[in-house]
Amino acid sequence: MQLRRRHFALFVNLFLLLSTAGNASPLSYTALYEDATCSSTPTKFSFTEDSNCVSQATLTCSAVFESFIYSAQTCSTTSGYNEVLRRAFPSSLYLVVETFSDAGKCSVLKEVVAYLADNACHVAGDGASSFKVSTASDTAAALETFSNVDYSHPSISQVDWNIAQLTTKSCAQDADQIVYMGGATSKLSITTFFTDKSCQCGVLFRR
Repeated sequence: MQLRRRHFALFVNLFLLLSTAGNASPLSYTALYEDATCSSTPTKFSFTEDSNCVSQATLTCSAVFESFIYSAQTCSTTSGYNEVLRRAFPSSLYLVVETFSDAGKCSVLKEVVAYLADNACHVAGDGASSFKVSTASDTAAALETFSNVDYSHPSISQVDWNIAQLTTKSCAQDADQIVYMGGATSKLSITTFFTDKSCQCGVLFRR
């Protein structure tokens, strides 16, 4: 009897796994690059819901509005976009902005945008404007947008996030976004001061 129960439980768990695996909504995504082969580190990823998107074995790299920026487009799933970003930014820091349709709950994903956070200005997908994600030593981040491609004009918008906002990954009341950092992080140096020469007695303080 006990063996039957175990087999039944295993069957139920397997059924739930298979039935929920296909529930993720397909997302089409566009990645922006600064080289004609789309093989460099991307500067921006945009994921949007698209039930008709089809994954492509080979990506097509296309110039955007005859500018010095290129894009590649394909398909993913809602649950798989983080893995796409981890592969795209293996050693780079990036900012992720998740936007949801249900403000305050953040359970229905609408759009995901990821920006390369390298403190440099990059041409946007329209080929006419640009953006820059800056990070401070305390991992706070700022997203600036400019009305031209060489960011010679003052920024037309700037959004700042502090450490708490970037690390909690929580949905604030009436908010429709969750923002966080991903990828490589800056190294933190810690200095410990002891009360003796052998560094075995009690810690005096750390900084």
